[in-house]
Amino acid sequence: YEVTLKQLLASGFLANPKYISVPTDIVGEVEYECTVEDELYFEQFGDLSERIKNRIGKSSARNKKIVEQYLKHQDEYGKTIVFAYDQNHAETLCDTFKKAGVSCDYAVSGRNDAQEVIKKFKNNEFKVLINVQILTEGSDVPDIQTVFLARETNSDSLLMQMIGRGLRGEKAGGTKEAYIVSFHDTWEKF
Repeated sequence: YEVTLKQLLASGFLANPKYISVPTDIVGEVEYECTVEDELYFEQFGDLSERIKNRIGKSSARNKKIVEQYLKHQDEYGKTIVFAYDQNHAETLCDTFKKAGVSCDYAVSGRNDAQEVIKKFKNNEFKVLINVQILTEGSDVPDIQTVFLARETNSDSLLMQMIGRGLRGEKAGGTKEAYIVSFHDTWEKF
């Protein structure tokens, strides 16, 4: 038995995705001071180095742009999950959201109370959950309205897992529409 994507959307089991691309206006090589080692790492692994990811996470201009996007559309976006690069990025983004008056928390694998934080998010105790690869697969928060891709990836499977967190349709306990908001830096070398 086979069901097509079109049938799942029409039947209401999948939410209708609305993709929004948000340029950060940041030139990655310049802002994050890309080195020869970073270039070699990308050539070998097809991903940004941990040093570059750490610099991205600390970028106040980039994090501010992410929060501003949410604030401009918070009524539409509603319950939002944000995918960050690492724990530092999650904590920094969470602080930026809170300073803007948005109820927010974060969950990372090294945090002892991560499952309690996720439970509170499921129970609508706050609007925005920032996470680092905890909610990529096997999680059940059907009423997520929006997915923020605050981290970029070259992995199609990781990208699909992240997007999939927001695609639960009304017939599956989710929403009719899901916003997929992707933040992009400009990279000339990568």
